[in-house]
Amino acid sequence: MLSRVGFLKGHQAKSLVYFTTKCPSTTTPDAVKTDDTSLFRRPVRQEPGKVRLGFLPEEWFTFFYKKTGVTGPYTFGVGLSTYLLSKEYYVLEHEFYNGLSLFLLCFIVVKKFGPAIAKYLDKEIDNYETEMNSGRTNEKEMLESQIKNEEHNQWSSEEAAYRNRLMQSYSEVKKRLDYQMERQNVERRIAQKHLVNWVLKNVLASITTEQEKQNIDKCKMKKCKGGEDPFHMREIDFQNVFRLSRDGVRHLVEVLGPHLVSGERSTALSVESKIFSALAF
Repeated sequence: MLSRVGFLKGHQAKSLVYFTTKCPSTTTPDAVKTDDTSLFRRPVRQEPGKVRLGFLPEEWFTFFYKKTGVTGPYTFGVGLSTYLLSKEYYVLEHEFYNGLSLFLLCFIVVKKFGPAIAKYLDKEIDNYETEMNSGRTNEKEMLESQIKNEEHNQWSSEEAAYRNRLMQSYSEVKKRLDYQMERQNVERRIAQKHLVNWVLKNVLASITTEQEKQNIDKCKMKKCKGGEDPFHMREIDFQNVFRLSRDGVRHLVEVLGPHLVSGERSTALSVESKIFSALAF
């Protein structure tokens, strides 16, 4: 357990020295971008190295293997201890026994309670990493959801603007089409009016007074005896005389009626009489 603390302290010191040696004295944005990205990585949990006798690092033993073999570290430790004790460089006073007792006590505590404490600390570290990662994950999900909402809002605004422009285009095109349709209708009505006036003018111009009188007399002689209304005639006789059906004559009377004015004289012909005379001519 003590070796873990020492190992972590040494690892932090190595990282600090490595960072100070790699970073330049005056940093610029371009220099920061071109440096190794590994310098700015998040610290990762490191497992402690192996130890022997509870506190001696494994590296102290492997250092002697190339020169002395496997028994070299133990021989060196025993020889050094014997030399210090025999020459009284290290005097065994009462403090030594107190320290030896304390060392044995610490050794027993480490061996007995060390795994449980290490397991508890490892669990706390795992919980801390889990909470930290969960916070990062939640923040990442929240930012992603915000990005999606922003994209959706932008899409909605763009869609609304597109539909508005589309509706404006539809309205403008409809106005132009309605204008063209109304223009054609007006031209058609004007042409129809001119055509009716031209037909009426030519018909009236071609009928003389004598012809009109002869037609009236002929109609009276054939089917209009006794002041009979021509519309009371049979459909066949009506078509033989006037060459049109009753509905056609009525429609012609309605169309030409406003343009044919009856005279003020008592003997003046009515509009229907004038039309019947023209058709029977």
